[in-house]
Amino acid sequence: MKKKIFFAVAIIFFSAVPRVINYQGKLVDSSGVGVNGTIPITFRLYTISAGGSPIWEETQEINVRNGLFSAFLGNLTPFPDSVDFSTEYWLELVVNGEIMSPRERLTSAPYSIRAASAETGYNPIWSEANSTRRTGGFVFRAGPGATLADDGSAINITLSSPYIPSLDLVLGMGNSAGGRAVRDLGAPVEATDAATKAYVDSRTENPDWLSLINRDRGAGQGLSFAGDSFSVNVDNSSIEIVGDVLRVKANGITSSHIATGSVGPDEIAETGVTPGSYTAANITVDADGRITAASNGVAGIGGSGTPNYIPKFTSANTIGNSVIYEDAGKIGIGTTSVGSHTLKVGGTFNGVNGVFIDNLVVNTQSNWNTTSSSFVDLPNSSKTISIPSGTAIIFWSMSCYSGSGSGDYRIRPVIGSSAPSDGVSAYTNEGSSHKTYSGSWITNTTGGTITVKLQVRVEGGGALSTDINDQVSWTLIVFRD
Repeated sequence: MKKKIFFAVAIIFFSAVPRVINYQGKLVDSSGVGVNGTIPITFRLYTISAGGSPIWEETQEINVRNGLFSAFLGNLTPFPDSVDFSTEYWLELVVNGEIMSPRERLTSAPYSIRAASAETGYNPIWSEANSTRRTGGFVFRAGPGATLADDGSAINITLSSPYIPSLDLVLGMGNSAGGRAVRDLGAPVEATDAATKAYVDSRTENPDWLSLINRDRGAGQGLSFAGDSFSVNVDNSSIEIVGDVLRVKANGITSSHIATGSVGPDEIAETGVTPGSYTAANITVDADGRITAASNGVAGIGGSGTPNYIPKFTSANTIGNSVIYEDAGKIGIGTTSVGSHTLKVGGTFNGVNGVFIDNLVVNTQSNWNTTSSSFVDLPNSSKTISIPSGTAIIFWSMSCYSGSGSGDYRIRPVIGSSAPSDGVSAYTNEGSSHKTYSGSWITNTTGGTITVKLQVRVEGGGALSTDINDQVSWTLIVFRD
């Protein structure tokens, strides 16, 4: 149990008011001895002395020496603007997961943060254009026709006389030039630029009407007008004159000479391809990219199926369901009700109405042994399953260690309540060696939920044991009645 002693709380001021609090304290144990080490301490601020939710918190890893520590609150998690120290706050500490109580009420020092508001104190600033009163300071800026000078002791504003408005002010809609003329106007460049009278006169006296007409009619260098005559200037690249014939030169027309939308279906030569839809079409395209032939091809593989069924070809090009069904690694043939069975066959199978198959493959128990002369269960060899009634055949295999002695072993399978009374196999003790034994047994079963397992016994002394590397397996096949 720790307890805390607080001896100082302070705020350190710099050139501007920092939003951090220097907090110092002392931590002692239940014997009053100051603790040492790096301890996680969580600092929380509340607006009430008990209960409620914190309005701010942060956790720091604090280096405590002889119980003394110091921390800057707000250094990792800054105080939000809502925590402005304009009301009472209580501080709570959580030391290494333990809440210290009661909470401390902050005294005046942290509330010095509130002094930062003095930098933007209330000033009754307003204007005739806007009567809203504001806080802040005055900023002087020199507008058009004015200069501003500040020597540190005085601010001087000088207005030029007379004031010459800018051209955009003079030409602005609704503005007045006050009887003043616009002088020294340069040649216009943009469509909205102003032009002098001399510039306009130079363009309207003795104009090059041919150039104007060509420009207005969108004519380029290849076309021209002269009076009522229309002239074509042949460049001998796209157009040529042969005798009295004006014609397009071979390869003289490219896509750049054809306007978008100017060529329609009626202007394109027929290719002989019959319009319509083609199945898996065979298409022939010539060097100019035109489709010159089309015919139906061989359709691809189609068909549909049901999830989890293994597909099969129901015709040359069609896939459908087979009788094999798979669900999470369990296989059903002629049935979808596979349950927990590895393989389940439905319908008639070689004259028997269905076949049931299940199996088990596991490692045996480590460091297990027996010297019992009565049958005992082989560890990990049992499995509870639901089987139909019919003829049951079980095939089994197990590995084990035969100990010293002259005793023999008997191994038998158990299918529900059925088991060979004296076992189905007897094995000779081969003395201190690992061996694998296997066998089979056939019996009739009435079906139902049963347990299948293997049992062993030792005869004439000796011992039999297994370890983690030994394995037991069996496969049960039931031919339904």
